[in-house]
Amino acid sequence: MLVLLRTNQVAAMLAVSANTVRNWADQNLLPVHSRTAGGHRQFALGDVRRVEYFNDHLHEGRDRIRSDHGFVRALLRVKLPPPAA
Repeated sequence: MLVLLRTNQVAAMLAVSANTVRNWADQNLLPVHSRTAGGHRQFALGDVRRVEYFNDHLHEGRDRIRSDHGFVRALLRVKLPPPAA
């Protein structure tokens, strides 16, 4: 089942600002699955979890709020194979 999240939900999951999520989406670093009738971005939970995984490992032993956005951007470009069904 496909679960879609709003920008503010993604921001809360990743401990970043909504503007950061929008910037990543605008740079095609975080795929926008669809848009609402009002033009709001919707993100697939699987894509967000991929970013969350990298973000969690990036911050092991450090304050998660202090993000190295350049490194995160590089990791977001990594394309993972889809999970086995």
